[in-house]
Amino acid sequence: MKIKLIMVGRITIYINIEEIKLIIAKYKRLIQTFKEYNKSKGITKINVSNGQIESVELNKRVEQTKTPEEKPEVDYSSVPVVSTKDIMGGDVSYQGLRDYIKERVFGHNEAISTFAQKLYMNYTAEEGETVESILLVGPTGTGKTETVKAACDYLDIPSFSVNASNIIPQGIKGMSIEDVIVGLYEDAGYDEIKAQRGLVFLDEFDKLNETDMDLKSAVKNILLTFTAGGTFPIDNDRYTFSFDSSMTNKVYAGVFDKITQTKRDIGFGGNIGEIKTLGTEEEMRQKIIEKGYFSLEELSRISTLLGFEELTRDTKKRILLSSKLSEFAKKRDRYQRQFGIDMIADDSFIEAILDNISNSATGMRSVNNFVKRTINPAERAILESEDKGYKKLVLTRKTVEDPYNFDLSS
Repeated sequence: MKIKLIMVGRITIYINIEEIKLIIAKYKRLIQTFKEYNKSKGITKINVSNGQIESVELNKRVEQTKTPEEKPEVDYSSVPVVSTKDIMGGDVSYQGLRDYIKERVFGHNEAISTFAQKLYMNYTAEEGETVESILLVGPTGTGKTETVKAACDYLDIPSFSVNASNIIPQGIKGMSIEDVIVGLYEDAGYDEIKAQRGLVFLDEFDKLNETDMDLKSAVKNILLTFTAGGTFPIDNDRYTFSFDSSMTNKVYAGVFDKITQTKRDIGFGGNIGEIKTLGTEEEMRQKIIEKGYFSLEELSRISTLLGFEELTRDTKKRILLSSKLSEFAKKRDRYQRQFGIDMIADDSFIEAILDNISNSATGMRSVNNFVKRTINPAERAILESEDKGYKKLVLTRKTVEDPYNFDLSS
């Protein structure tokens, strides 16, 4: 938007408000960079003329701790270049990120490894380098959301999650992309630089296809601009700033149930069931386009598609017994630590739990809630008999059928 500033004779001078906002935002980022650089180099003053660094003054305490011969040469040309790691701080690695997620989400080794790879490269990217967007495809309860949560926890970056199907164009009552940006900004502690290097998680991305046609087209255009890296001016009653999404992590997720196919699953003990499969990344892309979720041009904006296949029965068992998100595993470890009681669950108990999971929602929250309800009477019995020196709690299929049917003994 241009507005008239002044008239000199027959010459009219205009100013572009958006360009001025961008320039101000650029200098704010530069100031933040200097602050971060000062933490490690001890710089207190930088003299700039015509966009060039003319001189740099070092902190006196830094000068006093080094002799003139020991002062390092500082490459000032690198000062404006800053990565998320520089901004956020912390000691992280690709292997650390990958393993942290895999301790919590089971059954998707290749997808999680690729997700950690892409996100870590985003995290360490410098201004102007590529930040890739990621789409997670798979049934509900397979660990898509938990993967994103675990990554944000490990990297300690600001994040904001929203159902993509709830987003509407600006000016219509509801959640807009500007509201998403403000949410990220607030989670970053009102730090614009950190917010721009944070993560936006848009779930139910496939549901955009089910909204009103006019709204769907408008929202898709907004989200694709956000994905490609656009500038969004935020100007409301609370905040005024310009947000550049080019370095923001964008992770999308959806079930895309029309692209799945069914195959037989033979689990432990010879149990036979059916699971849905997704195919390779290229097959998923092709099916998403064929089924009308997104066009080729729209989908090409998202560089990485990762399939989260439906969990097999064996994988569900491993999650139940070993995941750091498993309430069963947490209770088992806590009873041993706090009461010295070994919680022993025989195969019939695990089978009964898995049978229940197969007949209900498979998300980790639902599984954990069911486990807590099942163990709750036994836990109360432990608390009521702490002075009896019990050392063993045995759970069987009968405990799943009747939570009061358990064996607590010495």
